[in-house]
Amino acid sequence: MIVAAAVLTIAAMVVLHTQGDESVLGTLVLFAPRRFVPWAWLAMALLVAPITRRWALAALVGAGVSAVWLAGYVVPAWPAPATDVQAASAAPPLRLVTYNVDYATGLTLSLAAARGRWMADVILLQACGDEAAESLASATGVDDGFNPRLRTVRMGEFCVASRYPLQVRAVIGETKLDSRGWTPRPVGLHLRVARPTDTINVVVVHFGSPRVALSNALGGDMSRMQDMVTLRDREAVLLTRYLARIDGPLVVAGDLNTIEESRIYQRHFASFGNAFRDTRYGFGYTMAAGIHKLRVDHVLTGPRMQALSLEVESDWPTEHHPVIAELRIR
Repeated sequence: MIVAAAVLTIAAMVVLHTQGDESVLGTLVLFAPRRFVPWAWLAMALLVAPITRRWALAALVGAGVSAVWLAGYVVPAWPAPATDVQAASAAPPLRLVTYNVDYATGLTLSLAAARGRWMADVILLQACGDEAAESLASATGVDDGFNPRLRTVRMGEFCVASRYPLQVRAVIGETKLDSRGWTPRPVGLHLRVARPTDTINVVVVHFGSPRVALSNALGGDMSRMQDMVTLRDREAVLLTRYLARIDGPLVVAGDLNTIEESRIYQRHFASFGNAFRDTRYGFGYTMAAGIHKLRVDHVLTGPRMQALSLEVESDWPTEHHPVIAELRIR
């Protein structure tokens, strides 16, 4: 039993780390509920422990390895990244919130309550419909004595609120594969946040969702899987080509609809810092849809930015969760 489980686990790890979301099989493994694999190993360890400690120990090792290399558990950074106190005191940290609201309605009270909890300098909403845009403007449009009034901007599906002056630099990219239903859509919005001490480039991102293709695949229809893989790679290319032209401090935040183990992520974004990996440990799920839980909403930092902390709030009536990061210029 343990040998068979080991073979299956290793096979899944090989597919994940060699194909990722570059193939149909790799994509299916990538978005599968892989977090259950370590629990299966732990259950196996408990079952065989009364019989043989050697195999129980082997199952525990399997649980640890599968958690880190297959299920995406992030281990604590060691040693902890050094911080430059003098540099940190030169300018205040930037508190940033990214949240894919998925065209939700009825968020006015939730956003109003969260505003005081977040103490955010910049709020980035993706999949922001009319009601969510009005909710954000209502929640951030007054000075309550503790939180200053925030400026709001809406362009397409992106809604932004900022306590600092904003300049919209560009709408990034439009993608279209063919005439089979894909529609042109921007993948990101480039903003410049002008603080009294510095100016920070903030790019809010939303890649295309694999949901429809994956749902069809679960029903036996694999026809859209390869198109979805191609689309996601094209969006990543569009974004990274644009990011390469940006000078100055840079933060990229939003719903990439992919995880760190993805080949697309590793090819295009491995050179960026990841605020979760740099400051936290664990699974850090930012999206929960039934049994599927994934960390697909990211805060990425360029070479001149450093993440100080990151939180994920899970008590929201949406599949995606708000991600709150605190960052500073190096």
